[in-house]
Amino acid sequence: MIMACLPELQPKPLCYTFSGLTEETLDVRLAARVAKVCGLDHHVLRIGTDFLENYGHYVDRTVFITDGCAGALSAHEIYFNAQARTLARIRLTGNFGSEILRNMSTFKAVKFSSALINKDFNELLASTVKKVLDNRVQSVTFSAFHEIPWNLFGTLAAGKSQLTFRTPYLDNEIVALAYRAPANSRQSPRSALRLINESHPGLSKIPTDRGLIWGKNDLSHIMRRLFAEVTFKLDYFHKEGLPQGLAIFEPIISSLSKVGLLDFHKFLSYRRWFRQQLSAYISDKLSNAYIQRVPYWNPHILNSIAAEHIYGKNNYIREIHTVLTLEAIERILIKGLRGP
Repeated sequence: MIMACLPELQPKPLCYTFSGLTEETLDVRLAARVAKVCGLDHHVLRIGTDFLENYGHYVDRTVFITDGCAGALSAHEIYFNAQARTLARIRLTGNFGSEILRNMSTFKAVKFSSALINKDFNELLASTVKKVLDNRVQSVTFSAFHEIPWNLFGTLAAGKSQLTFRTPYLDNEIVALAYRAPANSRQSPRSALRLINESHPGLSKIPTDRGLIWGKNDLSHIMRRLFAEVTFKLDYFHKEGLPQGLAIFEPIISSLSKVGLLDFHKFLSYRRWFRQQLSAYISDKLSNAYIQRVPYWNPHILNSIAAEHIYGKNNYIREIHTVLTLEAIERILIKGLRGP
C-alpha cells in the first residue's frame, strides 16, 4: 500500500528486506519484484554468524534499550536496523498496519509450562493475565492504545535506537479513519488490494506472500492461496516448533525441506539456534546460581527445560525466552549490572 502511493522523490528511496543466513523467503522474492516495478533498488540484509557469536550482548542491549519491552526473541532487531542504517538513516515501515486497519492481533495468551513458575506466583500471574485479556475494548482502541504500546513497542524502540522511524499507519488521520471504517472492511484485505490497484496497477499484479492478488478468484488463485497457507503453517512448526507432546513429529516436518516446502515465510530460527549454536549459552544461563535463587522460578525445572529443549524432547522456546529476558531485566534495569 505504501509503495503504491509513494510519490516521486529525489533522491530516490531504496528498499531492503531482512532475511536469514541463507533463506530466500517469499518476502525477499516479492519485495524485489515490487521494488523493480517501482524503479527502486532493493537490498537483502541477512543475519550473520556474528549475531549468534555475540547473542548475549544483543540480548542485554535489547533489554536495556527497550526498557525490557523486548528481549531474547527480539535480539535481532538492533542487529538488522544497524545494517539498515548503513543504507539510509530514515526507515519508512508498514509496521502496525495490520493491527490498525485489518483488525489483526498478536496479543494473546501463549502456552507456557506452569511447572516452571512458583505455585503461589503462578496463581497471581494467571489471574492477572485473565483480567487483562478479558478487558477487551473497541478493536481500534485496543490496537492503538493497548496492543501496540504494550506488546509491540519493544520492536519499535529497538529499531529507533539505530534509525529514524516513520510509521504512517500510526498517523492520527489513519487511526481516525480506522474508527470510521465499517467492521466488515477491517475483516477483509479487499480494500487494501483495491487501493493498490487504483494507485499503481502494476503492483496489483504481484501476489502477496499469502497468495492474495486483486481481481483473481480462479482455480490457480485458490491453489496459490492454499499453498501459501500450508507452507506458512509448516514454516511456523519448523521454526517455532510443534505444540508440547508432538515433538516426536518434528523430524517429519524438517524432512519437508528436501522437497522444497520450508523456508518460504519465516527466517528466524531461534528454536533451532537454542538447540545448536546457542545451546552452551542457554545451558550456562539457566544453570546460573543467581537465576536458580530467583523466587518466582521453580529451580528444579530450570535445568530440565534447557536439557529437554536442546535434546529435542520438548519445545521450550517461550520459557527460555522468558527466563533470559527477565534475568536481563533484573540484572541490568533493576540492579544496574551489565555483566552475567
